[in-house]
Amino acid sequence: MFPSLLPDDGTLAFVKHLKVDRIEGKKEIWATPNCEPVLFGWQVIDRESREVVLTEGEIDALTSFDYGRPALSLPFGGGKGAKHQWIEAEYDRLAQFEVIHLALDNDQEGEIAADVIANRLGRHRCRRVRLPHKDLNACKVAGVTAEEINAAFRSRSCGAYALSVTERIARRNRPNSGCGRPRAASGQPSGI
Repeated sequence: MFPSLLPDDGTLAFVKHLKVDRIEGKKEIWATPNCEPVLFGWQVIDRESREVVLTEGEIDALTSFDYGRPALSLPFGGGKGAKHQWIEAEYDRLAQFEVIHLALDNDQEGEIAADVIANRLGRHRCRRVRLPHKDLNACKVAGVTAEEINAAFRSRSCGAYALSVTERIARRNRPNSGCGRPRAASGQPSGI
């Protein structure tokens, strides 16, 4: 059982259940009905923090914390559509974060979810993290060190969403990149 508590007062908002035994390798997951779809892990997030990690599963969020990176888990995993109803419930609470690391699964569902989340929460602050294995827990099981995980968070691909937004704005506003002098309406350098 994974209880999701609200950060403001610790109210229990959502409960997700995961059976330990897997039939034919499939997870059996269910949520308590009529709960608010919120992120798991708010109780470990510093209210002053300006960065957070989002993962597809609670075990990955716990593993991220073990790697020294407090994380929140999506309530319904990757993909698109109704799986992202949590965004409406969490949008204002996520406003405190200047950087949101999307450490979602390295599969098609993770890519789809990363794109949806970045579009909804703002590409300027979302960073897609490329992990060396399927997810953070698979990295831990494979013996990936905290230094290797930190390198994945620092990699150029990690900032791809923010970089692509910056590049598009720069190309649209000024055909010649660089820091030139301000131009007057005539297009000539101003006298300042």
